[in-house]
Amino acid sequence: MSLVMPVTEEERNADQGRRGQKDTFFNSNMYFYGREVCFILALLITSYAAFQNSPPKISKSPSPVPFFPRNSLVADFYNGQLSPAFERVSESDISFVMYYAPWDAESQSTRTQFKIVAQYFYKQIYFAAINCWQPHSECKQQFNKVQQFPVLIVYTQHNKGIQYKGIREATHMIRFLQFFLRPLEQIRTHDDLINLMTTHDAVVVGFFNFLGNVGGAGYYTFYSAALKFLERDPYREIGFAVVTDVGTAEKLMVDEIPSVRLYMWNETLLYSRDDEYTPDSLVKWISGNAHQVSVWVSPPGVKSLTLAPYVEDGSVLIMFTPRNPLDEHFYNYKLLREIGLEYYNCDENPWVMTLASRLAAERVSAATRQQEMEAECLVWKEHHQEVPHVQVVGRHWTNDSCRSMCEGKCRWTEGDLNFGPLHRHHYTCCKHTTHASYETSMLSGMGDERSSSALQEAFTLEKCRRLRRARTIYRPIFPHPAYHRKSPRRFTGLACRTNRTISLIAMDSLQFHQFAEGLGIDILKRTDKTAVVIFNVIQESSYILEGDVSKGAILEFITNYTDGTLNRSLRSSGGKLQNTLNQYPIQSEESCHSENVVCVRELNSNNFHSVVMTPNVAVVVLYHSPYCTFCHGISHIYLTVARYFHAVHNLTFVRIDGENNDLPWELTMHHYPTILFFPAIKKSESRVFPRHHPITIPNLVNFVLANLDPGEGSLRGMIGLCAGWERQHDDTMARDCIVRLRRDCLTAINATLKQYRVMNTRWHVYHKQLKHSLLRLQYLKEIHLMLGAVNRLSPSCSEYATILEAIERYHSNVKDFVPTVTNFTSNDRFIRDEL
Repeated sequence: MSLVMPVTEEERNADQGRRGQKDTFFNSNMYFYGREVCFILALLITSYAAFQNSPPKISKSPSPVPFFPRNSLVADFYNGQLSPAFERVSESDISFVMYYAPWDAESQSTRTQFKIVAQYFYKQIYFAAINCWQPHSECKQQFNKVQQFPVLIVYTQHNKGIQYKGIREATHMIRFLQFFLRPLEQIRTHDDLINLMTTHDAVVVGFFNFLGNVGGAGYYTFYSAALKFLERDPYREIGFAVVTDVGTAEKLMVDEIPSVRLYMWNETLLYSRDDEYTPDSLVKWISGNAHQVSVWVSPPGVKSLTLAPYVEDGSVLIMFTPRNPLDEHFYNYKLLREIGLEYYNCDENPWVMTLASRLAAERVSAATRQQEMEAECLVWKEHHQEVPHVQVVGRHWTNDSCRSMCEGKCRWTEGDLNFGPLHRHHYTCCKHTTHASYETSMLSGMGDERSSSALQEAFTLEKCRRLRRARTIYRPIFPHPAYHRKSPRRFTGLACRTNRTISLIAMDSLQFHQFAEGLGIDILKRTDKTAVVIFNVIQESSYILEGDVSKGAILEFITNYTDGTLNRSLRSSGGKLQNTLNQYPIQSEESCHSENVVCVRELNSNNFHSVVMTPNVAVVVLYHSPYCTFCHGISHIYLTVARYFHAVHNLTFVRIDGENNDLPWELTMHHYPTILFFPAIKKSESRVFPRHHPITIPNLVNFVLANLDPGEGSLRGMIGLCAGWERQHDDTMARDCIVRLRRDCLTAINATLKQYRVMNTRWHVYHKQLKHSLLRLQYLKEIHLMLGAVNRLSPSCSEYATILEAIERYHSNVKDFVPTVTNFTSNDRFIRDEL
């Protein structure tokens, strides 16, 4: 017997209170220790992250090496140091500096051309190259925002640097530096101004009153503007000239001196005296007001809108012709300017007619002047040591007061010497060196590089060097004089009498031949490398001038385009292999007939119509583009389906590059890839593969079967498809194809019997059709029975050959019924739908 003491209610409550206090104390201690542990962990993680946040360790950049040879005429600062480079630049009158990155392909390509330019101008210009990519170098830190290399800048002692933005080839840079060395021409007579207008598209003339050899007020600003404008116009299409004599200014009807005028082909603008007279304001005024009848276009080689202003406004005539910057005879471009002056001369302005006549005269005498220059250089090369001691004061920057200094010792000559574009009037002061009849204390000039004879010899040398280098680029071809003719009177002002105004531009065919090739012209294979094309981006059409390029041909070409009698030119790849990703391997003619090779023929504009419109042959055409990645992705699908239908003799698969081959509008596709089916009989009923369906093998197979000619065409396609599947060693699909083909034969037999029963009631009307139905029933029965004896259909088996023979025998027997076969089109369409 156990003794149990009863527990009272008070004791029970006290015991529960003690346990609650103990639990509360335990929980508070756990919270405190947990907080401390979390704090320690956070501290450890923060310390670890701080240690790991130190700068990453990277390998040092390789030590720079010279970019130019050490014996080069170009001072190479390959460590990227700017201070010593600009010390040398500040000591030189003119410096040409190339900022490069040694890894850059454009910099490496420009290096050779830069060395050639240095060899040409090393006596006059200081050449330097600075590595502006070297990390932590002065150049990298100073010009850290340069995005493209190389950067070419010309520096002078008193002007900011002028960047060269033209083509990075030696001849183009030489021409640019020649303009930089002599940015201004001098005008003495009205004839000088006309000659400058024929040389340049427009001329900016500054009128200043020179005091002796000191420039007049505003001359330095005008000189700086001429240099600065080279940044926008590196080829000097807009010339700069000065008039230093008050009398000449009065003859040109200029009342206020100093002043600046812009002479263009149809108007003359005066720079307002109220506007700010600074180089920047002058450059902005010239750029905003100058307009030309024709213009050279030089795309920069990157994405740009250079051509957009011309092609978006309507039609544009593009003349592709060589532009040799060192050649003074731009024959074809002067021809284009002459035509443009006549085309836009709406009111028969005498000034415009004078410019056109002067351009025509220069073109006629271009060949003669070219021969004279070559003969002069040949004579100088053989006898340059026998140059007579003649002091020539040409291109003088003084007024007529110099004539009094040479009274009795000067003669006025006209056209004695050819000083570039100025070969008209010169002062020639002569001093007899051997037969002098009086004594003089004047120096002979022997050994002086700046004497008149030395300067004359240097000028001739430079001219011949320029001619020799120009011949290494391109030798101009001057046409027969019969090509020079006057324009018909109805052509003058044609631009104002039609709503199809044409812009006239020229492009260098040696530099931008890819643009001509894009329009379907293989420009580099032409003898004169010249072609003319009219392009209209809105109509997406181009018209190419066939035959030789002459004034008469271009006039007739423009007139016919205005009248709308020209036929659109179609580009054709001509079967040439393009270097694109979307090209199948070229197979030989023998391999294409092999059983293991399926060839998809590549068409072009020349043979597209003859292949696609072949009678009694269905054609499947794939339109693709070399820039279409998806076209390349579906190429295996197209080839697979072509292999399946390889056994169908009256079905062919071809493709055409729609980007490089122009077709008639009704056959042109604007989306790639596009699959078009041309039936064997009615070619006009071509069908496009639905765009909302994915291009897969089953979809494309069904598309071809559904569009084959009803009845026998679809049946023949199914037979060929079964044979194609057998070649792919697909047993299941091959057996299923046989079963489906037999079912289709039964369906065709049933439909033919229905037709036979209907026509049999009126046999006297449909007796020919009844015979046709019987023949059809006979060959369908033969095919059905032969298919029941095989599990697979192979092109090499006897059953396949027998089936094809039955089909051919049927077609040969019913050829007399071809006109009446169309009576069964509805039933045949039913059979096609069942397939």
